[in-house]
Amino acid sequence: MSYVRTAPPPRVVAVPPPRPSRVPLIITIVIIVILVIVIIILLILYFAKSKPATKCTSSSQCATGEVCDLGTGFCRQCLSDTNCSGTTPHCNTTSHTCVQCTANSQCSGTTPICSSDNTCVQCTASSDCSGATPICQTSNHTCVQCTANSDCSGASPKCFNGTCVACTSNSDCSGATPTCNTVAHICVP
Repeated sequence: MSYVRTAPPPRVVAVPPPRPSRVPLIITIVIIVILVIVIIILLILYFAKSKPATKCTSSSQCATGEVCDLGTGFCRQCLSDTNCSGTTPHCNTTSHTCVQCTANSQCSGTTPICSSDNTCVQCTASSDCSGATPICQTSNHTCVQCTANSDCSGASPKCFNGTCVACTSNSDCSGATPTCNTVAHICVP
């Protein structure tokens, strides 16, 4: 009888699973801590700039040019027109600042309208304009001929800087006068 030698069965060794790396977790924690520190610094800087109004019981406790609002205990630039002068003779009693106007009656001449930013202007709406300049250009509060081509007609159908003109480019001209003189804004031969 012969014996056949067989190889022993292979040994199965249990290999533990690899441990997850803690490096990504540590990096995430460090980033969060840095962000929190940055936010805290920004908040400190923001609130450091916000200077609260000075508390007062009399105007002598306020800075030069300010008066004490006894109702609130805060120093203000003005409480009434008597606290204002020069080019800003009126008191905006909401913001307590001296301004040029608070009502149309305080404006005159070529700037008869008091705007929302408390300055005397020519217009705030087209209803404030008339005649040859019937449109209010609200970006600078002036009365102009036009703000769009639709405001112009006839021989001057194009709007250029608030004025109705014949042309703004060669494409606006034709026939015997095919070129636009872009200085005078007229069609020329």
